[in-house]
Amino acid sequence: MEPTYEDCDGIAVPQDTIGGIVLPPLSNPTDTLNKIMRNTNLSEAQLAKLRTMLSRFLSGDGNERWACIHKQLYRHMASNNLKFDFMMNSNNLVPQSYNPVTSTFSFLNDDSFNYPNIFEHEFFHAFQDMFIATDTYAIATSEGYPDGYTNIEFETAVFTDLLKTNTVEYGAFMNADEELREDYSGWLNLIKDNNKKYPTTFDDFQGRYNFFLKKFQFNSGYADKGQILLNMKPVSLLEVFFNFSMQINPMKPS
Repeated sequence: MEPTYEDCDGIAVPQDTIGGIVLPPLSNPTDTLNKIMRNTNLSEAQLAKLRTMLSRFLSGDGNERWACIHKQLYRHMASNNLKFDFMMNSNNLVPQSYNPVTSTFSFLNDDSFNYPNIFEHEFFHAFQDMFIATDTYAIATSEGYPDGYTNIEFETAVFTDLLKTNTVEYGAFMNADEELREDYSGWLNLIKDNNKKYPTTFDDFQGRYNFFLKKFQFNSGYADKGQILLNMKPVSLLEVFFNFSMQINPMKPS
């Protein structure tokens, strides 16, 4: 039998397919949201805004590579029948957040639906939660932040930065000094081989993942948020990029 790969929408295709991927239209936005929604207190107008943001997220805002990876995250949720609450919460301190204990996406106000880039960050947190049960690490209590909290945030920051092609947009060390920002940018560019590949094993990080994890703790506002866990590897990120590498011609120019 001829070997097959899955395309970005999970459709089996022949291995010798050439010419890259042509993404078919997204499914009905209402169905797409309903497949992963458990409860909501959003109004119909707010639900419409959420569907629009979800569609932008799944289409990569026109970037085929982002769309492929975002769809992979979504397919994990939908194919495993994972459900989430989508709630308005005026007490949110940020436009969007994800709570791994209650599996809840929360939104501060109507403007919160204008940021698919923030949704990418929070949706990856949901993937982390379903993949490694991050509720153990991600929620602060009256006693402070749990050990491993910084690991979760750094993995997410690295994930979103790896998707970017412009080093100016790298966000993990945006408040650090120029020397550290340049060191981090050079590391990511080496890993990606100038946007030709993504890391699929821990060895692909060139032995420097924990180095930057330690720097992240003290340069990005996490010094007082629990201890880092040096034996906790970024398995969610590696799972995403390993599966992505199995798809057809995934790194063709966007």
